[in-house]
Amino acid sequence: TPATGLSNAAAQFPLANPAVTTVYTVTADDGSGCIATDSVTVVVSPLPEAFAGFDQGVCAGSTAQLNATGGVTYAWSPSTGLSDPNVSNPVVTFGADTVTYSVVVTNAIGCVNSDTVTVWQEPLPDAVAGPDTTICLGESVQLVSDGGETYVWSPTAGLSDPTIQNPIATPLATTTYTVTVGQTTGNLVFNGDFSQGNVGFGSDYTYNPIGPGNMGEARYGVVTNANSVHGAFQGTGHTGNAPVDSFMVVNGSGTPNQNVWCQTVSVSPNTDYYFGTWVSTVVASSPAILQFSINGVVLGAPFTAPFNINNWNQFFETWNSGTATTATICIVNQNTNTGGNDFALDDITFSTFCTNTAEVTVTVNPLPVADAGEDQTICVGDVTQMDGSGGLTYQWVPPVGLTDATDPLTDASPISTTVYTLIVEDNIGCSDTDEMTMVVNPLPAASAGPDFELCIGESVILQGSGGIDYAWPPGTLLDDPTAQLP
Repeated sequence: TPATGLSNAAAQFPLANPAVTTVYTVTADDGSGCIATDSVTVVVSPLPEAFAGFDQGVCAGSTAQLNATGGVTYAWSPSTGLSDPNVSNPVVTFGADTVTYSVVVTNAIGCVNSDTVTVWQEPLPDAVAGPDTTICLGESVQLVSDGGETYVWSPTAGLSDPTIQNPIATPLATTTYTVTVGQTTGNLVFNGDFSQGNVGFGSDYTYNPIGPGNMGEARYGVVTNANSVHGAFQGTGHTGNAPVDSFMVVNGSGTPNQNVWCQTVSVSPNTDYYFGTWVSTVVASSPAILQFSINGVVLGAPFTAPFNINNWNQFFETWNSGTATTATICIVNQNTNTGGNDFALDDITFSTFCTNTAEVTVTVNPLPVADAGEDQTICVGDVTQMDGSGGLTYQWVPPVGLTDATDPLTDASPISTTVYTLIVEDNIGCSDTDEMTMVVNPLPAASAGPDFELCIGESVILQGSGGIDYAWPPGTLLDDPTAQLP
């Protein structure tokens, strides 16, 4: 006795399967009327609370770390891809995109229980950096990338902004740029859109079911219309898909440091994650001031809800797991006003932040060295030869007074002083310029003086003027044919 849990209370060796620890008393009769009793205690120990960890996704090419709790020994199956199937936290090296592992947990007295966990690989973003391109020194080109939500270029030299999708590049030398493209994938938060109601998260606030009356301070509801829990509240879900878009509406507490929403998820060490949520105000007075944290460490600056009602704004930050294998995400309202301070949360996400890279090479060709030649001086009416060099094709500007403006050695006969610009291009289209000045001097106003009449044997002084140097041809009978006044 008692017979509860015994296969046969009248048998000598019954099987005992009690649900709780039970003291059984046996009464033995030897057949001659002699009776004796004895008792035995069957201790029923609870099964270990086997927990294989939260389902998690990691970026393709990365490993995942499992993290089971609840026992002393652990046995994982299948063992494929595990660093050690007999530890609580083996590392998974993926052979398939998705794997479900089962762990058998044994406690100190040999009781066993089991649990399962699913891990999967998230695809990497399809990073694109555009085709390689060639420019001339001093020119710019716009780099074109695609495939993600965030973009970081390196090296930064010569870029207008290394953190935008399509920066302008003006490198001084041939450079290979690498763009790291980031993309959020999946959502590790359970019921982050509140479509399943008041499940999957913890809160220091009290849940308020939809019903008559106004929801008081430090209470929350999961609704499709804020007005359903308080007559002064206004607002619908972030997607605007009323009446089926559920969200969390909160009447702010006057007590500081109370968690509005918390949830724990599994993470892999040394992995980047993206946390985000949408916040709105349901009463246009004293907006909530939300502080987000992961594992007790503040994430980002305090976030003030919008002042206008039903105006959804997003908070988002990236977080690296470091050595952590779980992330406990919490939201606290730092505003303790009990007037106003009413807000809503929706579409809470905690996603693997996967990155991939792509490269593009910008080849920078040196400029040709244009040489328009030395400055020259000529007289009006003279013809001289230009002396350009340095390129494959040439263009003199202006073409005035030139026989062929595309010939580097063209004849020139301008009628006035002219500054010529020589534009040269090489075989890949790079160009350079140089200038030369063609000084055109006016002709002197030459005068040989008046005519003379004289007798044989007489002399006369000729009256030359208008110049600096003189030449009197023919020089016959002149004392000095190079003098001004011979």
